[in-house]
Amino acid sequence: MTSFSVQSLRGSPFQNGVSMRSGVIVLAVIMTGVSCLSQQSQVNSGSWTKTIEVKQIKELRVIYFPEDILTRGAVGRSQLDRWFYCLFSVRHTEFSWMDELVNALHKSNPIPYARGGDLRWGLTLFGPSNRIIGSLYVDKFGRWGDLDGKPVEISGELVRVLKRHFPTCRER
Repeated sequence: MTSFSVQSLRGSPFQNGVSMRSGVIVLAVIMTGVSCLSQQSQVNSGSWTKTIEVKQIKELRVIYFPEDILTRGAVGRSQLDRWFYCLFSVRHTEFSWMDELVNALHKSNPIPYARGGDLRWGLTLFGPSNRIIGSLYVDKFGRWGDLDGKPVEISGELVRVLKRHFPTCRER
């Protein structure tokens, strides 16, 4: 194994004679670990969005933060929970639009992603005994979101359903 040191770069990981091959091996091990974690989260992520049925939902909460309000950084899940402009809580879920909402959840197809979006809509579903079934937060386009605390990429169907059935949230 050949070893070399880079003297011209201060603070280089190769400065103390660590071989380039060792650096590549460490990088390969890290990438393998990230890949395994990603595959595990793909299996676990979004399972309730595919299997949820209207009859399981006893209550839903929708929160909204205006899309046109600029912030210093992206609005995350915890900020949206604190800063929301509008909150709807629906306890009687026997509405015809609930089928449309559940279909949008089925089509959301969440895929784990490295970072979350600038979240503006939040949806939390509750089952019997006020047990949380799951929560899905999305940006104004419905493309990036947060599924049960994990950043995801999703289809935009859910945000269109929320905008159509909760238009008063957007009025100021």
